[in-house]
Amino acid sequence: LPGSNATGFGDLTVGTRTRVLDESEKTPSYAFAVEAKLPTGGSAVSTGEQDFYGTFIVGKTYKKIAFVGNYRLGVLGDPTSTGSDLEHGFFVRGRGWIDEKISVAGELDGQFASGDYDDIVQTIWSAGYLLNPSLMFDVGLSLGLNSAAQDYVILAGFTTNFGGIF
Repeated sequence: LPGSNATGFGDLTVGTRTRVLDESEKTPSYAFAVEAKLPTGGSAVSTGEQDFYGTFIVGKTYKKIAFVGNYRLGVLGDPTSTGSDLEHGFFVRGRGWIDEKISVAGELDGQFASGDYDDIVQTIWSAGYLLNPSLMFDVGLSLGLNSAAQDYVILAGFTTNFGGIF
């Protein structure tokens, strides 16, 4: 992306996740996710390409903290050619609940890609407020941990579980 101080609304990411095994007292939960990034942002904050991802997710709750880890494989549109590049990503996250509506989380993630993309390592700190059982408002701060990552990004948005609506 052009420059490290770009501002504006970014691209739109849509996806779905399905749990294939529920967590038990002895075993973690397992899930898969697929998502697509659609280039809806302006040229200063978008590659202008579609990206597709598949993710394997594992999670386990210990006491009042939910730990989640994942591995993600991405097929990235290459803005410099007609081909695509591969991205390997990971994250580990812990989320704890202050009460039944407010949560805080910390995350470490990395993205390692082929082609002209730089490897990125960052940490994200966030808080969420549960508006109803299917909708959470999130705010957060992403801090870059290497020279390729953005110094900081302020995040805000809604997370929903459509399964709870139907």
